[in-house]
Amino acid sequence: MSRSLRTAALAASAGAAILALAACTPTGDSTTSPKPTTSSSSSSAPGDSGSPTAAASPGSIPFSIDCDKLVSPQIVYDFNPNFVLANGAEPPAGSNAARAVADEGVACAWQNTTSNLMIYVSVARYAPAQIDALKQKSGTPSTAFSADSGYYDGTTATALQGDAWIVATSDAFSEPTDAKPFIDAAAAAVG
Repeated sequence: MSRSLRTAALAASAGAAILALAACTPTGDSTTSPKPTTSSSSSSAPGDSGSPTAAASPGSIPFSIDCDKLVSPQIVYDFNPNFVLANGAEPPAGSNAARAVADEGVACAWQNTTSNLMIYVSVARYAPAQIDALKQKSGTPSTAFSADSGYYDGTTATALQGDAWIVATSDAFSEPTDAKPFIDAAAAAVG
């Protein structure tokens, strides 16, 4: 084979390889993160009670805060970089997070983009009598948290900070120290 034929064949092969590899590039914007999906099922988050959430409880005090102010993106990333804020996620019916929302509080959710596990952190404010009642139902006392008082039961951490009831729930929590960064951040955010 002559030198010019070899050069032409090599150039044609290289061109075909480039075209084939170009077909492998992703389409669309490769910088966007996967969007979390929300479940419309009515199953409760782990450790949450099945209490009804139809109307605000007497003695609840309206409270609002952005999720990234309640728990910073850095805290979530440090816990596990696969968790992303699940904007618009509805808390499971009957969960503590759903109760907080019904009582004019907030509930924030983060979803693991690999395993689909969820973390729910909720805050509601109450009059002293309701805070005392919540304290009685909060699980095993724990000193792991920086809040006024803390409790842990299974996959749910609860803290009381002043008039705020803070709950963090996830199957990603196997001990109080797993929930600590979320509870401590929320306690600091509510004052």
